Amino acid sequence: MMEKMNESYEELKRVEHLIYVSLKYTRTVDVIINILNRMVDGYALMTDALIMYAKESGKILSEPESAIERAVLVKQVFSGDEVVVDNMDLYLLLRKLLRAKSVDRENEYRRHVTMKTVIEGREEIVNIDIITNYCLYQREFFSHVRGIIEGKSAIETRQQEAAQPEAPSWMRPVQDTEREDEEEITRQSRPASPPPPPTRQPLKVRPVTAPPRKRAPRPKKYKIQIPKGKNPILQPMYTPALRAAIEEERRKKEAAAKLAAKPVRKAKPAKSSKPAKKAKPKPAAKAKKKR
Repeated sequence: MMEKMNESYEELKRVEHLIYVSLKYTRTVDVIINILNRMVDGYALMTDALIMYAKESGKILSEPESAIERAVLVKQVFSGDEVVVDNMDLYLLLRKLLRAKSVDRENEYRRHVTMKTVIEGREEIVNIDIITNYCLYQREFFSHVRGIIEGKSAIETRQQEAAQPEAPSWMRPVQDTEREDEEEITRQSRPASPPPPPTRQPLKVRPVTAPPRKRAPRPKKYKIQIPKGKNPILQPMYTPALRAAIEEERRKKEAAAKLAAKPVRKAKPAKSSKPAKKAKPKPAAKAKKKR
């Protein structure tokens, strides 16, 4: 029995990881289906533990083989325990969800990812909130089954698990969820505080400045035009040799400019070496006879 409970404990840890890590970031229906598979495996192991306990206590004599018959047998043996009956109903519902032929996927990759299907004429919806509640319900059932096997109540079993140094890893997420729910209820029940009064912004005052002064027009600057080559300042600097060189350079430039300005004559085509054909003499015009 305890071996089955330990195996179901490992399955519940995997379910917790899938919900709080994988489903949180992927948000796909495939992850929801994987979570349902893990939950069904955990329920099957806890059902086996209850059947073994009932057989050892002499409540049953034989064990059925199919999973549905085993769940129905557990409901019959523990018919006075509402927690066991409700969880067996949930176990059978999860099996039907996994065996549904048509599954609709809505809002994938978003917070409200939803898996929809029809079971026995009724539409069943599974989203993040619903499957989280299923997981919490299964954890309570695990503590309840453990208390039945050990002869303790579910509350005592839960307190013992929380007091252990190696408490189940789901105790922290459950406590966080309960605290968040309490904060949300307190926030909603609190009367809404009036909005703060609008703050007045100070008026922006432009500094008063004197108009700009108009400047008097500046007098125009006249350039003294000095004839080219007759600068009185540079004239004394020229030596006779420098003047002769400048004059020679000027003459060369003028000659090059005149040469460039002359029209270029087209070269005559060269005479061919072949002798020119002699022109045929034109026949003399016949004189018209006078009548």
